[in-house]
Amino acid sequence: MALSPSDIEQFIEIVRKDPNLRQRVFRAIAEEELLALPARLTSLTEEWERRMSRIETILQEVAERQARTEQEIAAFREATERRFQKVEQEIAAFREATERRFQRVEADLSSLVGWQWEEHYTRHIYAYFGQYLRGLRLLRPSDLDTHVQDVLSAEEVKDLYQADVLARGRLRAAPDGWIYLVMEVSRVIDEGDVARSRRRADLVRKAGLPCLAAVGGERITDAARLEARHSRVLVALDGEMQEGWEEALALSTPGQTR
Repeated sequence: MALSPSDIEQFIEIVRKDPNLRQRVFRAIAEEELLALPARLTSLTEEWERRMSRIETILQEVAERQARTEQEIAAFREATERRFQKVEQEIAAFREATERRFQRVEADLSSLVGWQWEEHYTRHIYAYFGQYLRGLRLLRPSDLDTHVQDVLSAEEVKDLYQADVLARGRLRAAPDGWIYLVMEVSRVIDEGDVARSRRRADLVRKAGLPCLAAVGGERITDAARLEARHSRVLVALDGEMQEGWEEALALSTPGQTR
């Protein structure tokens, strides 16, 4: 028989007032859910543990991946650093090799320019000194052998024979005697050129021969010009012989010193 709403309300009121009846009704209604609750809790716990285990596995994989990534980054940095160091070494080696090549090229160019100036003064020596000397001709080092070999040391002979230009002519003002000429040639004449010319002319005079010292080139430094005047060394520039002839001539006689 179906209960009317009023019957249901009346029953609820009775259940509220009677604790024993309320327990009986509760057990009757909720017994199935209560009995199933432990199993459900166990299932939920297992599901939770599975999920936590999966999360832990994922976190472990993430940590391992992060560790591998950090190792790969460290290895990449190390490899990159080695590459950079290798590149820097290669660049340094390239610069050094290039610098050596440039130095060789500069040395070759310097030698070529020096040779060209020597060739110029050799071919045009009469244009520079012909106004003072006649019969002027170039000499080979061997032309001086009979004069210097028994007087000069081996080192002095070697030094003399390294002169850029050796020549001999007769003074136009005194044509009866020969006079020798020792010349150093550089594109830019410096004090070293002046000193070598003076030293080698002194060696010729030491061998008993009158000799003039001279330097020639495109230009001369101020210090070298002063040294040439002081040492009585002739300076030939720009197609003509500069001042100093009388002073150099006065020093040309063997036994003369400045």
